[in-house]
Amino acid sequence: MYNIYLSSNNPKLPLIHFHVPWSNEDLYNLISLRNPSSPSSNLPQSLHRQMRLKLHRLSLNSNNEYPSLELFLDPNSSYNLSINFSFLDILSQLIRYYIFLLPTFLFTVLCISYSIQVNYPILRTYQTMLAWQVHIPIAILITILYKIIIFLFPLSNFVVHIHSNGYYFLFLPLIIYFLGLSFWAMISFIIDYIILDYIRPILYPLFNYLNNELNHEVKYSRLFQLILLLLPLLSTLLFSGSNGHMALFVFALLHIIWRGTINRRLREILTTLLLFHGLLVLLNLTGFIVHIKSIFVHNLLPLYIVMSDPSLISALFCISAFYTRFIFNKLQLKLIQKIKLIFYKYNRIILILLAISSQFLCSYSMYYLWIYIFLVFIHAAVIFFIPIHQE
Repeated sequence: MYNIYLSSNNPKLPLIHFHVPWSNEDLYNLISLRNPSSPSSNLPQSLHRQMRLKLHRLSLNSNNEYPSLELFLDPNSSYNLSINFSFLDILSQLIRYYIFLLPTFLFTVLCISYSIQVNYPILRTYQTMLAWQVHIPIAILITILYKIIIFLFPLSNFVVHIHSNGYYFLFLPLIIYFLGLSFWAMISFIIDYIILDYIRPILYPLFNYLNNELNHEVKYSRLFQLILLLLPLLSTLLFSGSNGHMALFVFALLHIIWRGTINRRLREILTTLLLFHGLLVLLNLTGFIVHIKSIFVHNLLPLYIVMSDPSLISALFCISAFYTRFIFNKLQLKLIQKIKLIFYKYNRIILILLAISSQFLCSYSMYYLWIYIFLVFIHAAVIFFIPIHQE
């Protein structure tokens, strides 16, 4: 991305023409000496006009064709021409065309962080983001795999989408990986130190008081707990998948504020899983907005009855994974025990495979990313919530 600047004191209008031969793109610009707010009066000095030179798509052939820049000037006048490289414009274009890759990279980063916590459960989420000896090789591996996929499968949908705008370059996956790493490090640091270390001590007495009052009324306490557990599922079935995601997220967050976590021994790991689900909630905010709009048109009908609800399946997956925490807590099956041993022994390999494969399967299919997050939840439930891991 380049910016060209041309200034002159000549009252005649110079013309700039930028031409891209392989896509028949033509961009014209005039250097005006008139103020747009007062077109009838001339400016006392030349107007410095900017024109951006950018390629909207790359050349698909090798005919030695190059973009051209033509200047139509008055030979009797003097001009000042400058062409500058614009880093901010490049950055804005990268954000515009590759922001869709960020959710997948956020999932990849959290997969790697969770794989570290499986073996070192005392590490806080933001501390796993500082494990450069793990993150740097993974980021480099993903960058290399991108290059291999682009070389071996140039006509695949993934590669075509990556190259269609003409802004892809070798180190783009590396940059987005560390962008996702920085983002989650900041968010997890805030959650660990503000929500768990400051807000929880303030709100804990209130939660504890309510819990004690409920325990005095045993039948109401059981009913209240049952309603809370069913609230995410009811929100999904009665309203929409996005409402179910939000209900489950708020329920898990309040539970963490109340007890530190569902399992104190696994506080740090479950904070990471809460961030996983927070990602789901962010991905489903658009569905929540669509549902609110549908209320004004179709009243309180479930969204999936009125129109397609893409959040429904992901919400059911996520809520099912949450309920497995209570199912696996009571199962003594040998098959579950064997699966647990396999998951624990090969957890790093399993999670790295999930992280890397998500890059090529989920970048343009968010439904698959939701299923991948469901698999991570199941992995955590099998390892940490079967009987031999109870406190």
